[in-house]
Parts: sequence; C-alpha cells; structure tokens
Amino acid sequence: MPSPVPANEAARLEALRAYRVLDTPPEAPFDRLTTLAARLIGTPICAVSLVDAHRQYFKSCVGLDVRQTPRDVSFCAHTLLEEDVLVVEDALADPRFRRNPLVAQGVLRSYAGAPLRTAGGLCLGSFCVLDPEPRSFHDSDLEVLRTFAAVVVDQLELRLASARQAAALEAAERASAVKHAFLRNLNHEVRTPLAALTGFAELLDAEDLSPEGRTRVCESIRASGARLLGVMSDVLDFADLESGSIELEHEPFVAQRALERCVEQVRPAARDRGVRLRVTAPHESVRVLGDEPRFRQAVDRLLDNAVRFAEAGGAVDVELTSEAGAPGVVDVTLRVENDTREKSALDPERLFDAFCQGDESGTRRVGGLGLGLTISRRLAEAMGGGVDLTREGDTVRATLRLSLPAASGAWRGADERTPAAALRSLRVLVAEDGPDNRLLLRMLLERVGAQVTVAEDGRRAVELAERQPFDLVLMDLQMPVMDGYEATRRLREGGFDGPIVAVTANATDEDRRRCAAGGFDLFLTKPLNRGDLYARCAELARAAA
Repeated sequence: MPSPVPANEAARLEALRAYRVLDTPPEAPFDRLTTLAARLIGTPICAVSLVDAHRQYFKSCVGLDVRQTPRDVSFCAHTLLEEDVLVVEDALADPRFRRNPLVAQGVLRSYAGAPLRTAGGLCLGSFCVLDPEPRSFHDSDLEVLRTFAAVVVDQLELRLASARQAAALEAAERASAVKHAFLRNLNHEVRTPLAALTGFAELLDAEDLSPEGRTRVCESIRASGARLLGVMSDVLDFADLESGSIELEHEPFVAQRALERCVEQVRPAARDRGVRLRVTAPHESVRVLGDEPRFRQAVDRLLDNAVRFAEAGGAVDVELTSEAGAPGVVDVTLRVENDTREKSALDPERLFDAFCQGDESGTRRVGGLGLGLTISRRLAEAMGGGVDLTREGDTVRATLRLSLPAASGAWRGADERTPAAALRSLRVLVAEDGPDNRLLLRMLLERVGAQVTVAEDGRRAVELAERQPFDLVLMDLQMPVMDGYEATRRLREGGFDGPIVAVTANATDEDRRRCAAGGFDLFLTKPLNRGDLYARCAELARAAA
C-alpha cells in the first residue's frame, strides 16, 4: 500500500532539492558507509535512499543494481513518517507491505530504515538495510542504522556548506573585481575634472588671456566642477539607497517646473556634444504632492544617460504627460528617447546593474560611474513607481512612471517674482569656517543687494545674533569652537525665530533628518547652485515677512 504523504511534504521536498544530491554520480564517503553497515548488520542489501515526489533515489546502494524505484513501492517512503527506525521483520505479515511487488517477487522480505532527518526536523529519506529473507534486528543493528543515518546527514550538510562556500567565494571574487573596477573608474572620474579645474584656474592668471578666452576658461571650470559634483552625488545617493536610509518628503510641486530645472541642468553637456533637447510638456500645471528633489534626481540621471549615449549631432526627446488615475491621484509619465549605435546599450536591463558603465569596450566613449540608471530606478521605486528601459533598433527609450497625490487646488506654488528682488536689503548672517566659502557666499548675496555679516564659527555667529537683528542665517554644520547644530540650538533658545539654512557638504539623508529635528528651516548642499540659493532663500524670506 502506498505510504501517506507527510504534512510537511512541500518543505521537505524543497530541503531535499537544496542539497543538490539527486541524480549525482556515486561518491566514496556514502559507498563506504553502506558497505560497512551491510557487513556489520549482516544483510545483503544496504542503501542511502532519498525520497522525492515520485521515486526513491539511491545515492548509494550495496546489493541492488538499480539506482531508483517508484515511490509507491518504497519502504523508505513509510520511514518519512517515523520518528525512529522503521522495522519490518516479515513483510508478508505486515498489511502495509504484503502486496508490494518487490515482496511478491521475492526481492525483499525484511527491512530496517533510520530516517535521514535534518536539524530542522525534515526527513529526506532513510539509511536502510534489506533482506530477501525474514529476520529480526538487534538493538545493536538499530544503533548502527541511527549512527550511519546521522553521518549521512552530516555528509549532506558538508556538501551544502561546501557548495555555499564556493558560491560565496565566487561572489566575493566577482564583487572584488567589480569593486576594483569601480574604484579605478572613480579615480579616473574624480581626477579628470580636478585636473581641468587646476589647469584652468592657473590659466586665469595668464596676462595674455583674452576676454573671450577667459570666458571659455570660466565655462570649463564650471563644467568640470559640475562633473565632479555629479560623481560625488552619485556615490552618496547610491550609498543612501543601498542602506535604505532615504526618507521622502510630501510637499506640493509642479512637475513641469521640476522638469525644466532638470533640462537646464543637462543643457550645457548636451550643447557640448551637439545634442538637441526637444521637450514636450502639458500647458496646464501638473500639481502633485511628493518629494521634488528626489523626483529631480531621478529625472536628472535619465536625461544625463540619454545625452551621454545620444549620437553627436542627434537629439534627445523628452515628453512629460499626466492623466487622472485613482481618485485624488495623478499618473505622471516621463519618456526620454534618443538614438544611439552604442553596442553596449543593446541589453538595456543590464544598464540598471550597479556599477555597469554600459561602455566597457575600453574606448570610454560614454564614461561615468555606471550608477545613474540604478539610482534613477531605485528612487522611482522608493516613490512607488518605476523606470523601464527599452530599445527598438537604434532608439533607446527610458520611461519613468509615478502615481502621486494631486496637490490641493488652493496651493498657488512659489512666488514667480525674481528671487533677487526678495533678497535685496535682506540682513544675512553667514556662519562658515572656510574662508573661500565665506567669500563666495558673501559675493553671491551682495551681488543681489543683501547685507551680509560673516562669522568664522558657531560661537561667533551666536554672539553676532545677540547684538544685531538678522532676517536669515546661513549656517555651516562642521565648524571649530562650536558646530552649526549647537549654534542653531542656542539661537533658537535665545529667541531667534527667523529662517536658518544649513549649508553643508554633508549630503546624506541622516544629515537632513538631524537638521530637520535641530531647528533648521532648509538644507542646502555644497557646492551651491546660485539659482537654488537665491530661489530657496527668497522663498524663506517671503514666508517670514
């Protein structure tokens, strides 16, 4: 009679498959066990029997020429239900086995099998002895079966551990190779713009440099700085996404305006490569609730990837669409399309692998760290959407899809007046220990008419704020004597209720969270974008007025 199926059959079969021992060649450790057990117990047949869904497979067998039999004639299938050794001294006297074809054919008459039970309590089969004659089994025989069954399980565990170790070693070697290639590439991507920055800065001192040449040098310095910033931003953003530490904001923003800022960001690189940017967007504002900086990060990387892969002299088509989704939800779709003959883009999904550059031919036609598309997709997924990349012939299309809550109709968005107008005559305190950054912030703000006072550390900033009124404070975080966190705490305790802006090179989400909890109104990262600085400070100034 066929054996009942154990209640944990699915888990048992999954565990059996995990050992990867079914249908494998004979192995000496198992064969030595069955040979020795048959001699010790005095039976002509001994086997290591593994029971899968439809058969019993003999990993090792002494006394039989077969490697497997159907499960429904298997004695070992009954052992799956036993806690200890299953003993059948005379199968003809046992209603479970008297009609078994193997018994009727005289192949076997007696059986004793110890379960092959894993540490998790799952039975894989049995270590068994069989005899074509009826016989009894002594306690010493049963102890041999129990001991050898435990040894078989130990052997299987060693096989599994060895396979896992080999896989881990292979994965570690691959990871090491990827890490080495990434660090080598990072070194190149950092040194290249740094070398340009240093060289062009020296050229600015040349007395024979024409005004036109000086303009070109300044443009190159800006481009190199932007490239260096992009490299470091990719590394930090990827680290945040890998650690799962990002937190999303839910503030109203207009999708078209966010896209416009992204397009303007990538336009210089497109111009340098002779790539045209063709943008299509709805005429009416698409107002949604979400994290605009993260949205722009995802879009930035899609645009950057398209410009880098586009054929020189070609075009990148950008299309933003929106439609009503579920009640109160706007489905926002951004498509970025470009033509390329780059063979490395033939497998679009591979470009989403972390550290994949796409261009691995050694020519470095494309360059980059290979993190951009990975960051874009993971940001989109964090916002509940996704990014797909498809290719038809020479046309590559990236599609970002998000479903975002619709912003309230009462929200009017940011004031569109020139930010400089709101900053004129504004009393600004700049707390910054770096003399170059102090000078830069002072020059940027004074150009638009702000009245700027500087402090070289947090303590000096607190002292100045106690003596004179300020409309706005720009506060570095890492400073000697007193850092920006402590200075902001003391300003708030002293009654200062004006806007305080963190201006820092610490660009992680943990820094953002700490600033939000520490009394700051805004978080800006170095190096500063002049337009962002003016626009965000103007918003705070108008809100505080």
